[in-house]
Amino acid sequence: LEKRGPGNIGILARVKENRAVWCLVSDLFLNDPESKVMCISYDFNEKVHEALYIKRHRLLRLNRWSKLKLSVGGDHFTFSIDRKKITETGDPFILLHRGEELMIKTKDIASHPTGSTGFGLANYTARFDNITIIGKGIPDKGGLSVVPKAKLATTWGNLKRL
Repeated sequence: LEKRGPGNIGILARVKENRAVWCLVSDLFLNDPESKVMCISYDFNEKVHEALYIKRHRLLRLNRWSKLKLSVGGDHFTFSIDRKKITETGDPFILLHRGEELMIKTKDIASHPTGSTGFGLANYTARFDNITIIGKGIPDKGGLSVVPKAKLATTWGNLKRL
């Protein structure tokens, strides 16, 4: 991460048509000045989301590489930062909102059985390298390094073929 403003950085899984599960580090949520880690199920057409997990967490450090990982198994999504498990969705969690603790129970997210993966950021400047996507039925492409001397269109074209 090189520069940040109010924004977020995250990984998406099971992206299909208008739906996705998105795990991110963000400081853009409910006008709350505290940064958070969250996983949400999102319907882009209906503009409806369901919180799967939200908890306060420090933002990524500037000028340091961070390793983000999203593991998917059944209806559970495990989000890790720098090899430390931050959250696993599927279990109830407590959301602190305006000084009140709210117990949130997530619904069944079996409506996301398959789909693509992705990553993104908003209002940040970051470098991405060594993107790895593995799993049953996914062709082993090894690490997908972003090489500054290579043509980015070719590199991104290879990513899209997954």
